[in-house]
Amino acid sequence: MEIKNVRDIIRQLSVQETKQPDNNSNTAKQVEKRNIETKGRSDEISISEEGKKALEIQRYSQLAKKLPSVRPEVIDQVQQRMKENSYSERDVLEKTAGKILGL
Repeated sequence: MEIKNVRDIIRQLSVQETKQPDNNSNTAKQVEKRNIETKGRSDEISISEEGKKALEIQRYSQLAKKLPSVRPEVIDQVQQRMKENSYSERDVLEKTAGKILGL
């Protein structure tokens, strides 16, 4: 493989290298100017009340997903009460009716 015009390529590269510091110095000046303009200011973020509520709902939702959908100890307790016929007692029936009716 033969590379032609090696001198031209080297010359073009050297010209590009000499131009880059000028671009960088302009960029540095621009950055310095921006730093002066923003001196004393700080970034801040503000979350609306709706956003805070949405975040709280999301957290609780994630916690609820981690809980088991069926709690065996509660099922065992209900089954035991059914065997003992304790749901037929008057005070249990009144309490259940009250919850259903919203009393």
